[in-house]
Amino acid sequence: MDKQILANELKIGMFVKLPDLWLKGIGLPKEFVLTSQELITKVQTYASKYGKVYLTVQTSTPAPSTPDTPPPISKALLKTHLLTQKIQDAATSSLLPPKLRAKAVYDHSLDLMHNLFNSPTGEVIGATKEAVSKIVDLILLDEETAIQLLHVTNYDFYTYTHSVNVGILSISLAKN
Repeated sequence: MDKQILANELKIGMFVKLPDLWLKGIGLPKEFVLTSQELITKVQTYASKYGKVYLTVQTSTPAPSTPDTPPPISKALLKTHLLTQKIQDAATSSLLPPKLRAKAVYDHSLDLMHNLFNSPTGEVIGATKEAVSKIVDLILLDEETAIQLLHVTNYDFYTYTHSVNVGILSISLAKN
């Protein structure tokens, strides 16, 4: 449930959805988890220009139960959101060369699959599905990183590693 709050109410662990107006030049994704005080400060700086912040108030610690407060999200779902954010940051970083970008996307994708296999709840499955969709889009847009991903694959017997490897190969085949 979306709830409009003031920027000074932001806390680490909240899942934020920024208004479309903010997306020009802010350097942040539309949706992300507040993971540091620096990130909160950045959002608060932009909030001073635009007024209130629209966000989904979801924390990993239980909040007092009131009709206006949605239930907290599970640690697994919070981890899924954090990993999705890390994947997006790695894949869109202009500071990393394609090989390191691919390695970071791959490693975070493994963590994402591991999290899914350890907590296969409906909400985690849904969030993972959205994350995978974003990963596919990123691979389709960045040819160099996609090629590097083919070289990063690991060969072990873990199911989640196999899932990531198959996904990378499938997307690459579909792309060509």
